[in-house]
Amino acid sequence: MRMKALLLSDAFLLLATLACMGLVICDILTYKAGAMSNFTDPRVSILKVRFATNYVFDVGLYFPKFSILAFYYMIIPISAPETRTALHVLTVFVVLSTIITFFGDTFWCGPNPAVNWRLQEVFVLPLPIIRNLKIPRKRERAGLLVLFLLGAITIAVSAARFIAMLMVANNIAICNTATL
Repeated sequence: MRMKALLLSDAFLLLATLACMGLVICDILTYKAGAMSNFTDPRVSILKVRFATNYVFDVGLYFPKFSILAFYYMIIPISAPETRTALHVLTVFVVLSTIITFFGDTFWCGPNPAVNWRLQEVFVLPLPIIRNLKIPRKRERAGLLVLFLLGAITIAVSAARFIAMLMVANNIAICNTATL
C-alpha cells in the first residue's frame, strides 16, 4: 500500500480538529467551575479560560477556511485567470479577517467582541468552475454538484441551529461548541 503525503489542506483540518478539542476542554473547565451561564463571574481562573476560549474558537473557525482555500489552489487551474484572481482576493480577505480577529481577541477591551462569521464566499467560489470541468459523464458531474449542495445544506442547517439555540437557550458556550 502506497502512503500519500499529508496535504496542506489536511494539515489545516487537523489543526482545526485540535482547536475543536481545545474548545470542548475550555467548555468543560467553565462548566465544572459553575460559570457556564454566568458571564459576569469575576474569578481570574474563569476569565483566563474565557480568554483562551476566544483563541481556540477562532482557530477552529478560520483553519477550515484555510483548508478549503488550500484545496481550491490545487483544483482551480492557472488557465482560469478570473477564478484564480477571485481565489487570491478571497485568500487575502480571509487572511486579513483572521489577523484582525486575533488582534481583536488580544486587544479588545469591550465585553462582546464581534466575530467574522461569513462562509458563503468560500463555498460559492468553486461552483462556476464545476460547469467548465472536463468530466466525461453527466452522472459524475451531477454527483460533484450534489456534494457541494450537501455542504450548502449543512451550512444552512448549522446556521439555523445556532440561531435557534440563541433564541431558546441563550447559552453562547453551547452554541460555540455546537457550531464547530
